[in-house]
Amino acid sequence: MPGFLTGECATGPIGIAGNGPVAVASSAEFHAIGHPVDLDADLDNYGTVIVHAGASLRINEDLENYGAGLFEMQGDAIVTVQNDGAFANTGTIRKSLG
Repeated sequence: MPGFLTGECATGPIGIAGNGPVAVASSAEFHAIGHPVDLDADLDNYGTVIVHAGASLRINEDLENYGAGLFEMQGDAIVTVQNDGAFANTGTIRKSLG
């Protein structure tokens, strides 16, 4: 079952935070839906990360898209790397209409 994060909370942005990396396994999906979704912990992607149309993903730590990983941005999705964040890719990045 895919994991979904939505940024449509009355109290402000939603995100992932913590001390260790969050891993998306090879058979898993991570969906960023809404505006904004903050990534405040390292994310290691071996599966699929989808930033849906209308969503905003703010990378504040490290996101690594490994060899078999797919990082997909749909439609008008916005992805920003800010603060001390970084995006490293040895996998596939895809821009689609979504």
